[in-house]
Amino acid sequence: MWASYEPLGLIFLSGIGFSIQSLFIKILSESGFSGSFQLLFLRGFCQMLVSSIFIYRNVLRGDRMKLLGNNSASIALLTISSVLAFSGQALVFTSIE
Repeated sequence: MWASYEPLGLIFLSGIGFSIQSLFIKILSESGFSGSFQLLFLRGFCQMLVSSIFIYRNVLRGDRMKLLGNNSASIALLTISSVLAFSGQALVFTSIE
């Protein structure tokens, strides 16, 4: 039963992580720090690792899924969404800094 809520919980934790990271960047920028892009790349790398672990665990359980969808339209939309989300985070961190 709880497995169906796992994706929603992970999205919630990602939002909490984003808020905490924004707070740290705000605090660090007040002391002269100007490396928000480096922190954004580090967060993206860590999130990729955690996502890979969950995907690998699902594959071990036997859940065969297509990660980017079933057709080229869904792949294009997910790619555009990812690029826009990353750009939005970069702009938010730049504005905080």
